[in-house]
Amino acid sequence: GAEAGIAGNGMKGKEEEEGGKLGGSRAISEPEPMITDEMSTGETAGGGSPQPFVEATSKASPLPRRQQEERLLEFIDVVLTLTSTVISIPIGTSALTDCGLIPALIQTVSRDFEAAQSVRKGNAKSPFTNPGDKEGRGTAYADGLLKFVSAQAVQILEAAIVTHNSALVAFHELEGVDLLVKRLDFEIDQIKQSGNETPSSVGIEGDVEMEDAKSQDGNKDGSIDSSSSASARPLSASRRVLLFSLMNCLTVVFHQQENSSSASITSTSAAQLRKPELTNVIIDILGYVDGYGGVLGSLVGTLLSDVMNSDPQVVHYVHTSGIADAFFKMVKGEVTECSPLLGSSSPILPASAELIMAVPNVISALALTEQGARDVKNANPFPALLDIFCSPKYVMPSSRCLLNEVGAIVGTGLDEIMRHVPSLGGIVNNAIVDTLSRIVSFGKEVVEKEKTRDVPVDGAPPSREIEGLRTCLVQYAYNISQLLEQVLHHESHCGSFVDRGGLDALLELFPLLIPGGTQFLSHASCLGAPSFAKLSHLTNSGAITAVIRSISSNISSHKMIKKLTECLEKQVETLRISQGELWRQTRKAREERTGSSVAEGDVDETCGSINGILDGVPRVPLHTLEDSASNLATTDALSNFLRQFVVTEWLTNLLTSSMRVALQKSSEIGTGWGRTEREWKKLLSSKQFEDLVDELSNLHRCSMQEVCRVRTEEGYDQRESDRCCPPGTPGNNSHPALYRIRIVCPDGAVVRDGIEIDSSESVGGLEIGEIVEATERCINSSGVLRYRTRSGWVSEQTRGHGREPIAEVMEIQGLAPQNLSSGANVDDSKDSADGKGKRVECGVTDLCSMSAAIMARIQHSRTGLFAYLSRSAVSSARSVQFGSISFLEGSVGAHISSIIKILSRNIRDDFAIEGAVEAMAIALSEDMRTNANESAASAHITMYFGCMLGLLHASVFEEKREREVFNVLLLFSLLNEAGILLDFRESKASCDPGSDADLPSDGFIGAIRFVLSEGLSDMQRRALSSADSTSPEQKLSRYTAASFPPALALLRRLVSRSILTESGTNFSLAQMPPADLDKLVGGQGQIERSFHTGRFCRSLYTCVANISVEMWGDSRLANAPAHVIHPTLNLLADTMSSLKRSTQSSANTSSGASSRSRGARGDGAGVGGGGGGSGLFARRLRARRPPFEPSEDTITRLAEMGFDRDHALEALETMESNRLEVAMEYCLSHPPPSPASAERRRAAREAASASRRSREADAEASGGNDSSNNNDANRDTSNDAESSSSDGGAAGAAAAAAGAASSQAGAAVESASNDTATAAAAPSAAAANSSPANREAADGESSMDVDDAAEKDNKEITEEERKENHEKMLNEASRDRTKKCLDLMIDQVISGALRIIEGRETEVDKTKESLMEGSNDVATRSAIVEDENAVLVVCLFLLDICKDSPSQRSTLILETLKRLKSNIAVNGKRTMVAEGKERVVASLCHAAVVFLRALPRTRSIALEEGLVGCIMSCLRSATKGGGEPMTSGWPRWFAPFILFLDVMAQPIAFSIDGDETKSKEEVSREFTRFCEYQKKQSAALSKATYQVFSILKAPDGRDGKKSDKKQSVAPSTPAAAPSPATTTSGDAKAENDDKGENAEKATGEGKRASGSSEQASSVISPIPCYTPMILPDAAEACMQMCLQILRRCSSSSSSSDRKSLPS
Repeated sequence: GAEAGIAGNGMKGKEEEEGGKLGGSRAISEPEPMITDEMSTGETAGGGSPQPFVEATSKASPLPRRQQEERLLEFIDVVLTLTSTVISIPIGTSALTDCGLIPALIQTVSRDFEAAQSVRKGNAKSPFTNPGDKEGRGTAYADGLLKFVSAQAVQILEAAIVTHNSALVAFHELEGVDLLVKRLDFEIDQIKQSGNETPSSVGIEGDVEMEDAKSQDGNKDGSIDSSSSASARPLSASRRVLLFSLMNCLTVVFHQQENSSSASITSTSAAQLRKPELTNVIIDILGYVDGYGGVLGSLVGTLLSDVMNSDPQVVHYVHTSGIADAFFKMVKGEVTECSPLLGSSSPILPASAELIMAVPNVISALALTEQGARDVKNANPFPALLDIFCSPKYVMPSSRCLLNEVGAIVGTGLDEIMRHVPSLGGIVNNAIVDTLSRIVSFGKEVVEKEKTRDVPVDGAPPSREIEGLRTCLVQYAYNISQLLEQVLHHESHCGSFVDRGGLDALLELFPLLIPGGTQFLSHASCLGAPSFAKLSHLTNSGAITAVIRSISSNISSHKMIKKLTECLEKQVETLRISQGELWRQTRKAREERTGSSVAEGDVDETCGSINGILDGVPRVPLHTLEDSASNLATTDALSNFLRQFVVTEWLTNLLTSSMRVALQKSSEIGTGWGRTEREWKKLLSSKQFEDLVDELSNLHRCSMQEVCRVRTEEGYDQRESDRCCPPGTPGNNSHPALYRIRIVCPDGAVVRDGIEIDSSESVGGLEIGEIVEATERCINSSGVLRYRTRSGWVSEQTRGHGREPIAEVMEIQGLAPQNLSSGANVDDSKDSADGKGKRVECGVTDLCSMSAAIMARIQHSRTGLFAYLSRSAVSSARSVQFGSISFLEGSVGAHISSIIKILSRNIRDDFAIEGAVEAMAIALSEDMRTNANESAASAHITMYFGCMLGLLHASVFEEKREREVFNVLLLFSLLNEAGILLDFRESKASCDPGSDADLPSDGFIGAIRFVLSEGLSDMQRRALSSADSTSPEQKLSRYTAASFPPALALLRRLVSRSILTESGTNFSLAQMPPADLDKLVGGQGQIERSFHTGRFCRSLYTCVANISVEMWGDSRLANAPAHVIHPTLNLLADTMSSLKRSTQSSANTSSGASSRSRGARGDGAGVGGGGGGSGLFARRLRARRPPFEPSEDTITRLAEMGFDRDHALEALETMESNRLEVAMEYCLSHPPPSPASAERRRAAREAASASRRSREADAEASGGNDSSNNNDANRDTSNDAESSSSDGGAAGAAAAAAGAASSQAGAAVESASNDTATAAAAPSAAAANSSPANREAADGESSMDVDDAAEKDNKEITEEERKENHEKMLNEASRDRTKKCLDLMIDQVISGALRIIEGRETEVDKTKESLMEGSNDVATRSAIVEDENAVLVVCLFLLDICKDSPSQRSTLILETLKRLKSNIAVNGKRTMVAEGKERVVASLCHAAVVFLRALPRTRSIALEEGLVGCIMSCLRSATKGGGEPMTSGWPRWFAPFILFLDVMAQPIAFSIDGDETKSKEEVSREFTRFCEYQKKQSAALSKATYQVFSILKAPDGRDGKKSDKKQSVAPSTPAAAPSPATTTSGDAKAENDDKGENAEKATGEGKRASGSSEQASSVISPIPCYTPMILPDAAEACMQMCLQILRRCSSSSSSSDRKSLPS
């Protein structure tokens, strides 16, 4: 009301402005001052109309009328702001709505509208007073404020309608929609009338024209072209806000009323849209969206899409009324003359993200009807819409409208159009492909411009125009990839996209995203990790790869793999051309470096190989090269070669990804060899694909040789260390003076004031596409590379797992001066406070090292390719049916055979490179093992073999979440070629357990041995040279660190039990004839026996064991650091465990194992048995157990999963297991049976059931004698078990525990292999069938069932038995060889472990007895810590061995203590550590302490060896200085000696007796004295115990002597042996076996006892007491030594030399 009064008052004449009345009240020519907010609020709330408030505040105001009006409007704005805050709360909305808020707000908007109409009719410019003052502001401020007030009232209405349904009802009852539409039409009409008029300039407080309305044409200066000025719609800020509020409120109201259930709302949004006012408004806004702005256009689009989606009948009106034409005109724009790089048309859509996202929704709504779809198809707005994604107007740095996943949102809208309106799918795909093609063409032009740029003169920077074009190209590719990722996730869209050439365009786009020339070299040289980082900028590689993977998932795998194969073939040829060009450009430099020249005729031949290609690449950073034509040609050739190399790697990864998707689809379908699988797997078996894989393998092989050669050449380590030196260091040129970097992260970059991210504050930000200069870079404590710009520090990559790039280097210039950081513009005080020393300098990599890093990327791509080729063969092998296999073209056999041949041939070639065989032969000779300083093998071959072993690991092994999977076929082929599997060759197989093939010195086995040998030599060289260093050096060289871990990891994987669980493949192989198996693995006629899992695993385990023993027995292993010894020990433990497992006999296995399990896994706990599942042995095995009965519950559960009953029955009967997962695996890998097959199985089941019933009837008639025999056998077996468990005492219990653990492990493996026994097998059957007698009885019973008329088959059965016996002989021989290998390992474990504990002998150990001072202190302390770690690791390993083999405990302790004692020299009465043996003694004593603590019963061995006295004598010699201060530190063995005495001083609770078989000379005096002392203590304790219990049993009033006397009279009475004492004695005797009696005799002979003590000893057995193993006199001496040591330490701590003391 106040607003209306102000507006109405302003329209009166001038005479009333000066002295008239306002509505009958007092004149306002002299208004009073405005009252405060509190007063105004109170008066308004007190009731009445706001009009009296206006009068009250205007009585005596000295303010001019214009200021009164402004103040009142400001007050109204405050009130509405408060109302909007209250309305945001649901309870506030309800309260204000009930109080009449909606009518008041509508009245406010209505009166303002009426006032505006009155002003328009009166040809006035404003309803407010225009004083005409000199300020020239006029009424602009009041007019704008009035519009803001009206807009705020509309916004409150919108909020109330959304929150409260009653508000919507009230709004419709008051015809609010009509009011908003009329007001909107009025405002648009006002804008139309304004035409080309430009608002006059106003003051600071006046309403201004919006800047975005001026710059919609894309001009950066904001000017408007003359051609478009006539159609411009200039808007003031207040009017735009009002238009936005009105349109947004209409959109909300239309949406709410369609969802409202109120009957009072009769008006519909479609009816409102049909009104001319709203139609004209929409058409005008769409027609002049460049003037109205993108936000208002997006609101109009949202309103249209909502109305049409709610009522599709209005779509026809939209098309006929001109709205659709206006919309299409807005989207399509006009054809203009543009740059050739930007296309032929320029979109006119404002750079507004909201409008761009709304366009697809409007198009989708316009196509809801058939006619509408035809109209949309005729208009075809999609090319114009997609032009946005290749126009510089919509990308940074011009606009941010396509950031924040806008491309993905547009793609989602297009996907909805294509799914709901299939007729539009074709033109949408055409538009997408055309846009993609335009981006590709644009990229090609950019690349050409980069190639033809002028040579820089005098260090002039390259063209900034090219940099801008490259920035646009990167963003185009990323945005279109986001769109495609959403569109192509649907299968129906992908086919059309590929057919129209979309896939070809994507494959062309990726290479264009990699810059060329020096920009690529600058970018790659400055990367933190070129071997793994993304070289294609931004996230393009990931985005485009994701799109192609989506295509792979939705089109034919055959089609995708074929396409990628063809592209790879072309790319390899392109790479070969660029390779030849690099050879030619670097010929001169190569000749200067190598000293050899290449004739002109040999250039072409040399260019075909990569070996030596990096010899001509400079070993200096890029920024140090001179600006010359020759250097420019060299860098261009190198850049082109590396770019093609990266593209080849990317295409290989795509091929791998497509194969992975194909395998996933095959797994989901559940068929291993269906029609679709046959197509693409046949392609993998083709000659074309085989040649391609060979070409890629050769490329990888040569590239990795070159990479390893560069990384191991002389000077490489020095260049890498120079990079970490500060700028300006003499001889260091790796730090440029200037980095030009481009921000490539879509979210921009955060600029901070320090190096550390968490402790530094943000000082600004950089947008994507911005190019800045940096003067310094380093690595912070978080491992993030940071660049120092003028504003602050910027990161190269994001933190976390993704490591997305933030900035890329475009150019590097100059050479950094010394102390660059001191002259920087950014304050580093925060970094220095947080520890600036944490920063690591990071210079630029030289060109040769950078090139090697990029070439190393192919290692990952080929590893993935071979891994999925291997998985393809494994998945196909599981689908092989029983019996023979076909090898015809297109069959599963041909596919498996082809893949295995490809893999095995290339892997064999990987380990047969030039010079490798000779190097392996020399390195594995005996002479080279004894002299580590003379290694004939090159370091680069060792590093190369490490890469190849990693490739082999990925090829033969796949780790899934549920289990581990081996490619048994590939492994079998490789081992057969290496000559390991002699048991499968008829001519070379032997039943002699002693025969064993020598380890090969070539192939992958030879490579493993070579790597281990070279690694040990390297460790020994470094250990011997560490005495000359003044600081801790790295323990391993670069090539050892890259090769030793892969070799150990592969060996550990080869002894894994997962090979046994590969039941599907093993079973299929076991059913094959030898000839088929030979064809399958490419044996060339060498395989003459059927596959046998047991012999295969034992041969493999034995081979790995021999390698392990060879390394374990090598004296050089003692020089290995702890982090190398630990995995070596794990390998030994796993190998021994697998060997032990493989040698277990079949008697320990479950009797209920199925014939399938026996046939596949064979004998002996899952690793032995017959090669096949048929024959007499298999029939007898089935006869020994109850017949298998399928479980109805399992059948029901399979039926619930969708398998029919016949399929489920076939699975259960074939697998002979009722386990659900086993049956489900069979069903998924085998098709359902045919009706004829199901009928045959049904008849066989009925016949078997009838036969079983007849046998049961015969058994009942026979009287049940068989059951009694079985019971007797069970009884005998249980007795044997009891007798065996009762022998051996503690050792027997330990063995029983070990046996139980082994049984549990065996059961776990049985369960993991999905071949467990059926639940119907009774436990007694295992015992009955385990003995030979029962086996013969079972065989006899089986033979009785044979028909007498079948005598004709006896000869055949005899032949089968002969073959079976021969198989048993082979199995036994294989098992015996494995046992022999296991025994050899066990025998060498302790000696090898102690050799490692003794460790290496260096010059430091020979010359220094204590810690060194000065520069060598750090090295010596590091060596001590390393020795202690190695000792601890080995001790823990040996203790684990002792748990499994308790008999080794005494041997271990005795051998350790003997070696310790042998290094302690006795010189007369003085005992001291032998010279130069300080380190050995310290390590052995440390190990002895660990062993004695863990095995307390073995401490007596230390007494037997007399070590306590020797150690105490050594300690006395070291502490003979008395109370003098210690200045040189303690010897290295000092602390272990004290710990040894501490262990021996701990009491023990068991008695120790001497060995009567040993003479007095063989037993030390310490041991004899301790035995006597312990006996005395035990006897004394027994006597005291006797006396105590005698007193307790004495009658009241009698003393102990009388009681003793009474007891002495009758010592044999029951009262003389108190029960508590007897119990105690019994417990001690049980713990110490039968040693109590011997102790009692020794006590009686060793002292003069009184009569009462003799009686006590005859009544109570000697009680073991807690006795320390150090005698009292020795304990006293130890105490004195400890006090003396403490005094010396205390004296030294106050001296000036305390810094030299050990902690």
